[in-house]
Amino acid sequence: NGDTPSHKLSVFIRDVEGIFTTIYKDGNLRGCIGTFNLLGDLNETIANRTITSASQDGRFAPIKKSELSQLTYKINFLKRPVVSSINKMNVGTHGITIHFKDGRSATYLASVLPESFGINSKKKLMDQFNTIRNSLQEKSGASTKNIDFIEIY
Repeated sequence: NGDTPSHKLSVFIRDVEGIFTTIYKDGNLRGCIGTFNLLGDLNETIANRTITSASQDGRFAPIKKSELSQLTYKINFLKRPVVSSINKMNVGTHGITIHFKDGRSATYLASVLPESFGINSKKKLMDQFNTIRNSLQEKSGASTKNIDFIEIY
């Protein structure tokens, strides 16, 4: 009869506690914002973080309508912290969140350290930790370099 089905797409993934939406333009990062707390159901969280990533990532100007055809999206599904110490972190498998003493925090997903910083070992991670901390401080907008705690995902 030509009618379009009117049903809501549902996504069910067990044990998801957060998501990050990453937007790329011509293969380059254009926005990435996530949350470790679902905002309603999973679909609502994906939609919310995608819009927020496109319009509120402070590292980039908001995405314009004219850019939409050049964009690709990646959704990362996350669980709560799995490693208690940065010394037990597997670079490329685990992501990192640094919480600063002023209450702000920022996260790098597992793929960011190898892809963006060339870090592929614990030794390189430790050697470049100040660079990572400074970068996450800038990303978060934190007013201090003083770390409250670190979580590994």
